[in-house]
Amino acid sequence: MSVQNIKIIVGALAGDEGKGLATDYFASKADGNILGVLTNGSSQRAHTVDTSDGKHHIFSHFSSATFRGADTYISKYFVVNPIKFVEEYMQLYREFGIMPKVYMHPDCKFVTPWDILSNLAELRKTGKYNSCGCGFWKTLERYNNDVCALGFKDAYNITSYNGSTFKDIIQYYQKDLDLLPTSINEAGLERHFIDDMVFLSNHVIWINDVILNRYDNIIFENGQGLMIGQQYTSEKDWEYCTPSNTGIKYAVEIIRSINSLNHEQKRVEICYVSRTYMTRHGQGNIPNLCQKQDINPEMNDQTNVFNVCQGHLRYGLLPVQEMLNNFYCEVVISTDLHFNGIGTNNITHSLMLTHWNEYHDNNVEALFEKFEKVYISDGKIAESVKLKEEVDNSE
Repeated sequence: MSVQNIKIIVGALAGDEGKGLATDYFASKADGNILGVLTNGSSQRAHTVDTSDGKHHIFSHFSSATFRGADTYISKYFVVNPIKFVEEYMQLYREFGIMPKVYMHPDCKFVTPWDILSNLAELRKTGKYNSCGCGFWKTLERYNNDVCALGFKDAYNITSYNGSTFKDIIQYYQKDLDLLPTSINEAGLERHFIDDMVFLSNHVIWINDVILNRYDNIIFENGQGLMIGQQYTSEKDWEYCTPSNTGIKYAVEIIRSINSLNHEQKRVEICYVSRTYMTRHGQGNIPNLCQKQDINPEMNDQTNVFNVCQGHLRYGLLPVQEMLNNFYCEVVISTDLHFNGIGTNNITHSLMLTHWNEYHDNNVEALFEKFEKVYISDGKIAESVKLKEEVDNSE
């Protein structure tokens, strides 16, 4: 019987949990071809992968399973940034000789440089640390206001064939752009952006969700984490959330939208990834706030460093009860898979705890019994990930 193995990788906290590591780990265990699916967010995702042979990359527009030979599918729920796509594509080629195979849904929303500039202008005006500075919020607001609210492929075709410009977007953001300290060469900026649109269009294959039928292994790779997703954020903390669903909702919708022609059965594992402590960028709420030295004064995070948009990384003890509340809500959503012909015996909920070598306390044990599988990682590479039962048996 042909089985399609599906993994859904979800951040259990506020991002930076180790979703890149989890994706690389599951890809290393896969038998057959692999498709990595980008299910939410935009270029603000930063999923770090380190390999045993010395490779290091922070993935944004490409699957974190790329080093394992995976292809990438940019779903309609991911907001593409042509500027960042080109930068990362060229980085993968120059540093590793990789030219990723990328499929892309034609209806993807897209970020323009004016979305980013408006984002930066607002940050200067408010002085808040509540953004990655990648224009994601601004882009979605622009779409909601019906300003150049096209899928990327349609926008590209109009621009290519009719010589359309982005004057409507520039006019829409003019008040914000006037706040920036330097003048902007609008014509030059537009020309460069159109070049990036052309590059992206020439390096993707346009297709919808049916592409999933061609692969034996599917890894849905979410961005950010449950605690900053719009679905679980309270009104008082709204300005510090990310404007997308960071749980399994989009992955479930994609799975339900296709009828597999090449596989007789699907097996789904939903893996929630968490550090053994909590971290968060920006000024949003963080339960059990503490100082870095309360966790481990010796640890050194080379990816999550100070930046002018988000400030310093902050720390907290693991908010176990809040995590459990979110998990229960996720389980309810996962029941939709049952109605798509996937039996309960073929759906597994698992937990991956990263940074085990840096810190852990007895609080984490309250999580173990809620999951069919628990993975533990005490390092940066896929080989550091072990099933908890294997760790227990070796002690």
